[in-house]
Amino acid sequence: MKKNTFASLALGIVLVAAFGVACKNGSATLSLEEYFRKVDDIQNTGYSAYATQEAAKGTPSDSASGKELAAFQRESWTITAAAQHDYAKQLGDIDPPDEVAGARNGLVDALNAAGDALDNAANSLPASITMADLQNGGPTGEELTTTSNNLIAACHALQQIANDNDITVDLGCA
Repeated sequence: MKKNTFASLALGIVLVAAFGVACKNGSATLSLEEYFRKVDDIQNTGYSAYATQEAAKGTPSDSASGKELAAFQRESWTITAAAQHDYAKQLGDIDPPDEVAGARNGLVDALNAAGDALDNAANSLPASITMADLQNGGPTGEELTTTSNNLIAACHALQQIANDNDITVDLGCA
C-alpha cells in the first residue's frame, strides 16, 4: 500500500515543533546553536514516539471494509492532529532567541491550523471510503491543502534561519 502522503508530510513537519519541550529553560536565553541543537535532539525523540504510535495502529488488510478503511484514516488523521497541537503548545511555551521568535510563532500558528484541518477532515470523513481513497491519503479538501502548504512554508522559514547562521540541522521540511 502506498504511504499516506499527507500523513508522511505531516509527520516530518510535526517533528519540527517537538523541540519545544527541550528548549524550555527558565529565564536563560538559548543561543541559536543551542536552540537548533535541541531541535535536532527532540526531532529524533519525537519521530520515534510518533512512529511507534502510528505502527501500533497497524494497517488495514486488503479485504478491509469501507467502514474499516474510514476508521483507519480517521484514526491516522486524529493521531497526527493531536501531535501537531501538542507540539505547537510545546513550541509556544518556550522563550526563543529573538532571531527565531517570528519564525517560531509562524510555525506554531501553522501547526495549530494544520491540526485543526486534520480534525475537521477526520470529523467530516464519510462513513466508508475505498482502498484507493486511503492509498491517496484519503479524501482531502482545500483546507488540508492550504494548511499543508502554510506548514511547509513556516518550516522553511525556521530552516532558513539555521542555514543563514551556518547551523547544521535538518528540520524535515518538505
